[in-house]
Amino acid sequence: MVIDVIIYGDQHMGLKTEGIDRTDDIDDCHNQIIDYVQELVDQGRDVLVLNMGDTFHGVRPSPEVIASVISTLRTLENMCAQTYIIAGNHDVIDQQGRSSALEPTRAIGFQYIDIIHDIKKRFYKGITIVALPHISKARAIEQGFKGVQDYIDIKSMRIEEVLPEDKPVIVIGHHNIAGAKTGTEG
Repeated sequence: MVIDVIIYGDQHMGLKTEGIDRTDDIDDCHNQIIDYVQELVDQGRDVLVLNMGDTFHGVRPSPEVIASVISTLRTLENMCAQTYIIAGNHDVIDQQGRSSALEPTRAIGFQYIDIIHDIKKRFYKGITIVALPHISKARAIEQGFKGVQDYIDIKSMRIEEVLPEDKPVIVIGHHNIAGAKTGTEG
């Protein structure tokens, strides 16, 4: 079985550069991705979509920006395109008790869209997908870890111990991996 894997990320919906709103440019990119996925689905191909994080440019996106993202996700959902979205550093709220700007999209209850805020394994037609989303220091501590690097080390080891040796594995991430420093969150 052949599965087409579409990988994209860092859309930064709501981004303004030098006073210019980039939403239309980003929407154009989303439309190109949607058109390509639709083309593959129309050919009867199996499609897996992996979004690498930073869906939003900030943790408090406008209602219009949220609506645009939800529209894109609804289109993928209607195509039955299994989609995994991990939280990026621009999506995550660094405050205990709060998760991310992606919460409004998660609340919809999509069947084929999976919003991932924590290091997890997912399985799709014989493929193991390991998701390493960005996590804030506040959230790591809230979960009982000393900090972000402790969270990454311990959670990654737990997953590594149970990875299948004879099946394909895809690792997607929006955080430091394999011994990298956590930068400003250290």
